[in-house]
Amino acid sequence: MVLLASFALTAPLKLAANKQSSGAELPGQTLPREVKFGHASSVKFQVRIFGVFKKVGSFTEMRGALSVQNDTVQVIAHIQTASTSMQSSSDAALLKSQAYFDAEHFPEIVFHSTSFPIAILRNGGEISGKLTLRGISHPQKFNLTPKTCGREFALEPWRCGFDVVGTLQRSEFGMKARRGIVSDEVELTLSIKANAD
Repeated sequence: MVLLASFALTAPLKLAANKQSSGAELPGQTLPREVKFGHASSVKFQVRIFGVFKKVGSFTEMRGALSVQNDTVQVIAHIQTASTSMQSSSDAALLKSQAYFDAEHFPEIVFHSTSFPIAILRNGGEISGKLTLRGISHPQKFNLTPKTCGREFALEPWRCGFDVVGTLQRSEFGMKARRGIVSDEVELTLSIKANAD
């Protein structure tokens, strides 16, 4: 279960208006070089019980940022495993235990994407990167679904909202408990709301 460091804002970056030359399909926008995730960002995960029943949980604490370089961007997310939340408190405690997240020894899940074109923030697409969970790192792919990016008015802060959705195999990260009951495949959704204010 996963994913998505707070960063100070630095000098703004003016995106080129020419799509063909820059590939950054957000013409006329001034995009800060680093934009922190807002408090409204969230992470949810879903597994299946006996292959039929869905069970949903979440992480209530995540920090991260969009890091912009020229016409590319990276997603960097740090999720606090101790913030695992389930409808049942006993289920949440089990997930924090050594059998699963082992929150005492591995307090964070980290996703660091590779650089991808800024145009994906508007148009959507696949992103990839490295996911680290329980001290184990694996390449991971996700699909980014855009919501809104930019400023509604000139003097407003730049904002960007999007979902990052994918699946992972928990056994690859050493979480093999109860595989006959709980699915190995975990569906993961990061809902990101990044704010330049």
